[in-house]
Amino acid sequence: NKIQDKNNQNNDLEIDSNIITATSVDIEEGTTSTFVESSDNDLEMGSNAIQGTAVEIVGGTTPIFSDDANTRLRFEQDSDDNCSVRVHLGIIICNSIGCVFGIAFVIFFIIAVMTGGGGGGGGGGGGACFPAGENVLLADLKSQVPIEQVLPGSVISKGGRVTAVMKLAKTHDEELYRYNDSVFVTGSHLVEENGIMLPVGESSQKSRVQNFDPDFVYNLITSDHKVVINSTTFSDWEEDDEPCIENWHLERKLLERLNNGRFDNQVPQILMGEMVTEGAFGPSTPILLKNGSSIPIEYVQPEDTLAGSNDDSDVPNRVFAVMRMWVPPETLIFSYKGLTVTEWTIVVDDDGFWRNVKFSKNAIPLGPAKNFGPWYQLWTTTHNIPVTNRIIFFADYHVLDENDPIFSEVCEI
Repeated sequence: NKIQDKNNQNNDLEIDSNIITATSVDIEEGTTSTFVESSDNDLEMGSNAIQGTAVEIVGGTTPIFSDDANTRLRFEQDSDDNCSVRVHLGIIICNSIGCVFGIAFVIFFIIAVMTGGGGGGGGGGGGACFPAGENVLLADLKSQVPIEQVLPGSVISKGGRVTAVMKLAKTHDEELYRYNDSVFVTGSHLVEENGIMLPVGESSQKSRVQNFDPDFVYNLITSDHKVVINSTTFSDWEEDDEPCIENWHLERKLLERLNNGRFDNQVPQILMGEMVTEGAFGPSTPILLKNGSSIPIEYVQPEDTLAGSNDDSDVPNRVFAVMRMWVPPETLIFSYKGLTVTEWTIVVDDDGFWRNVKFSKNAIPLGPAKNFGPWYQLWTTTHNIPVTNRIIFFADYHVLDENDPIFSEVCEI
């Protein structure tokens, strides 16, 4: 499907879906945009830096395109497992080549069968979670603990070690089911049936739950990516290992991306095989809110709005998830300007470089993690965590958007 512009330049419109309709397209300057509905139900706009307005997802929310080079619009699943999306685009600006082309009126109707799936690994997540009170089976196969009370570092049946306990706000369009008449769970969560993992919403053993809409839901991240509740095996949040499992390599790539390729001579080469662990904060770490006040990280709630990011204060910085973290006992702990953090926590240092705290001249070693804790981390919409009234910015749990290509690269060993 190709749309020809006034200057006889090709503007490809590519959609891999069942139905596509476009009307009243007026393009004054030529460029090429590619819209792809991929297998994970994303609508990708692969044009140059763009700015969009009035984007409507039928039955869902209204996102606004950001000024980045690869904007992605995630579908939401509706009650009958179909997704209907309408996109109304106003003026689009190609910052990188200075072109301005008006789209007077473009409407795309996209109807696609959704495959479901959880929010594995990544940012923004799929809402695949449990309400409070669902009992998780521990490794002794006898003890059970409500999911919201599971301690980071616990060992659970089939799941191995719990590395994080996540608390999230339940989205109202995420349907809640009762699986096998025993477990309350969201429809996109994966459950094991006959050796196959499938979304609860696609199972014949589920029933819709009415008049029960909890404010918060919970999930775990475990070493083996499984959680057993009432004799049923579910996936954890990540569902499986990240494609790049070598953390030392991923850490190199993250810092390189955050610093826009600039060489940081204060950070030695992260060595092959080096044990890189998640960043985390002590419970009293003061998190700066949008209203100028601050609260300890242990009291932050999902959907709280934090102070804006360090590079774009107009982007709302909301808390997607509050995470209680397991930190290996041998991990080194540092005081960074009076804040207690783990060694691999990433911070914007005084010279403007993003670096791990352990490599900062502002860091004072305190000893191993076994003498400290508990530990907390946040997952935010801008991937920045503002701390104290001095506005020190740290990277959040995921550092970059979950759909960033860096997370799908093959490890270089």
